[in-house]
Amino acid sequence: MRVVNFLVRWFLLLGIAGVSFLALGALFGFAAPLLDVLNHFQPFLFAGTLTVLATALLGVRIRLWRKGVVALAVLGFASSGVTMVPELASTFVNRPGPTQEQRVIKLLSHNLFGVNWQMELVAAEIAAEGPDILVFQEYFRGQYSRLHGLLIKDYPYFYRCGGGRRAFIAIYAKWPFELTGASACPRNVPLGSDALGRIAARFELEDGRTFSVMTTQLNWPIQVSPLFNDELSWPERFKATYARQAGEMSELAQAVRSVEEPLVLVGDFNSTPWSYALRKFVSEAGLSRQTRNMMTYPTIFYLGQWVPTWPFLPIDHMMSSPGIVVHNIKTGPSAGSDHLSVIAEFSVSGG
Repeated sequence: MRVVNFLVRWFLLLGIAGVSFLALGALFGFAAPLLDVLNHFQPFLFAGTLTVLATALLGVRIRLWRKGVVALAVLGFASSGVTMVPELASTFVNRPGPTQEQRVIKLLSHNLFGVNWQMELVAAEIAAEGPDILVFQEYFRGQYSRLHGLLIKDYPYFYRCGGGRRAFIAIYAKWPFELTGASACPRNVPLGSDALGRIAARFELEDGRTFSVMTTQLNWPIQVSPLFNDELSWPERFKATYARQAGEMSELAQAVRSVEEPLVLVGDFNSTPWSYALRKFVSEAGLSRQTRNMMTYPTIFYLGQWVPTWPFLPIDHMMSSPGIVVHNIKTGPSAGSDHLSVIAEFSVSGG
């Protein structure tokens, strides 16, 4: 029995140390992009460090190390809390309601998922919400062939981009728009290419004011393949794992800054708001992130077959530049995709 107690205590000790050091590593993600990957799992780190803190206070009986273990658990919880608590608190910020003079525009953004063939569910959601503008990611040929005909009557103005797995995006609208120079649609590239697409559409309101909507889908934060590139040194391999994301966000920020009118940027960023990378992008692009603690992914998980799950990662975002006033934002219902849609109501301020 004494041996069992000894092993249990050391197991608890290692668990406390492990979770606390992971949270501490995430805190220093600003200095090491690979550590920043840990920030995408902040809900688990926050819950984990809270659990190990309680364990340290109640369950650890290693007398000589008790104070040190408790201090480590407190440090881990504080490290995660510094990131999580401000984001949680921002959920309760009140949004301004529209005035009678303001034209409210409703936008729906949805990553449709490349193996989702239930486009009738997507069409039903759109019909129920009645948005003015639609933007899609992972709008592959299969989704397009099933959904386009269901939309074109109510949304006669559209543009679709294709080429590369992240570049199948589209925009539909009830009134005309024009593409701007901030758009970029790759052509004649393999389906498995990491090439990105970007659609930027300029709209004009009845009173002559203009605004733009931009949509895109970014790649995952970390690229594993460089680790197996024998032509690179190990430092170069590690740097290459996060270089793709840095380049994509830098290019997107440059495109955003080129738009002169008020802008709504929306899409699948494959990055959570707890990461330093996304926070840096928002700052450099001069935007305000409007999605706060909106868990959109994954709604289903593959375990031999697709099974429903609670989404726990907020990777689909809406951001806006000065001149855009967001009145309401929410997620939509499940519609066959592994992402929930993001639905926002906004207006264009100023004269």
